[in-house]
Amino acid sequence: VPVTVGVNAGVGTSSDVRTTAVNVGFAVARKPSPAQYGYDPLEISAYGSYNRATSLGTLTNDDLKAGFGLDYNDLVGRLTAFLFTTVERNPVANLDVDVLVAPVGLKYDVVPEGVFTFDASFAPVWNFRSIAVAAGDDCDALTLTQDGHCTYSKIRGSFRLRAAVEKGPFKLKDTVEFLPTLNPDGGDLVAAIPAEAIFRNTATLDLKVSGHLTLSESVLFVRDPLLTAQA
Repeated sequence: VPVTVGVNAGVGTSSDVRTTAVNVGFAVARKPSPAQYGYDPLEISAYGSYNRATSLGTLTNDDLKAGFGLDYNDLVGRLTAFLFTTVERNPVANLDVDVLVAPVGLKYDVVPEGVFTFDASFAPVWNFRSIAVAAGDDCDALTLTQDGHCTYSKIRGSFRLRAAVEKGPFKLKDTVEFLPTLNPDGGDLVAAIPAEAIFRNTATLDLKVSGHLTLSESVLFVRDPLLTAQA
């Protein structure tokens, strides 16, 4: 099974309003084909990315992300066991750190291979987030007298649906994620959904130009109530 390594980089600038954005990233993956799962079921992936932007000499983005995942495919039938962890920091956006850790999860391949593929998964996830809070702002209904940090430690359930259509050089993939809190502050799981649950939808279109070059465009929608406190 080959190990694939990908890198990306880009820069954008506008002299009229003096804005500049730079991004770099990498991805490493080892993914056997479904036909190999019987004797080589281990799938591994890791990635990292950094985005930095300035406007009129002021730093407007300083985002660092990284993640790691491991899958044991077809553990029982079409059932796959997996684990993953992700981490993000962006001081410009008041984000000290945001960590997601899933020690174990289960994925079922409804349509495992072909032009169309579809799978569903669930994993319990520990989510830790630390947000920078300026003096005079609130944290847990308390007003800080000096600059500090507001931390949140939550156990979430990660429900994910993922579908993809691949034909020739084109691949369209859509991932829907729902992460409600399993230990809400008020103790009511249903009532906590509007106030604490995270919802994400990511649509990605890939165009494979050559054996080593792929053009990719993604649209991400996020509903995350903690982003209000972060902002």
